[in-house]
Parts: sequence; C-alpha cells; structure tokens
Amino acid sequence: MTYTPLMGGLLAGKYSKDTLLPEGSRARCNPNYWERVNKTAYFKYIEGIGRISEEIGISMSQLAIAWILKNPVVTAPIIGASTVEQVEENCRILEVKIDDRDYLELNDLTKTCEASLY
Repeated sequence: MTYTPLMGGLLAGKYSKDTLLPEGSRARCNPNYWERVNKTAYFKYIEGIGRISEEIGISMSQLAIAWILKNPVVTAPIIGASTVEQVEENCRILEVKIDDRDYLELNDLTKTCEASLY
C-alpha cells in the first residue's frame, strides 16, 4: 500500500514554485508542511510529471494514482480528499490506464527523487 500518493497535494497540481498558496490549503494552514516540501528539486520532478500528464491528456492526480496502481508490488493507494470534487476526480482513475512507456518514463524521471513528507 502507498500512503499519501499525491504527496499532500503536490502531485495534484495544487502547488507550484511560482504561485501563491491556495486559501485553505494544507500548505497555507500548515507552514511546517510547506517548509518540508517547498524544495526546488521536488518541483523539477513535479514539472516532469505534469508534462507527461499533459501529453497523455489526464490530470496529474490521475497520472500519479495510475502510476502507483500499475506497480505490481502495490496493492492499493491510500488516497485522501478534502472535497467532493477531489473524491470524484480520484474515482475517475478507474477509467485511466497508463501504458508501459509512460510507466517507465515516470520511473526513470523519479528514480533519483528522495522526496518524503515525513
């Protein structure tokens, strides 16, 4: 199982290095969280994941979850949501499959990433 597969909103496209933190967001409400994840290196990976999601035509959150589900050692992602819209978006993952090329590209992109929320 994977815990926090969307990295607390980072892989949902909620945050970027160049924008203000959204009102009511985890990062705005919890400065310690933002301090842990507001790293230039993390945003390099997020930009690459965003590029792949645009090429495929799905949201970053759908791509992140589909990527996890394609991993043969993962039985289930533990996905949280703050709004009904996020639950609906996450449920649409059942309609999404990524091919082996995209899966391998994501693995290659992130193989040196040592991101951790905790």
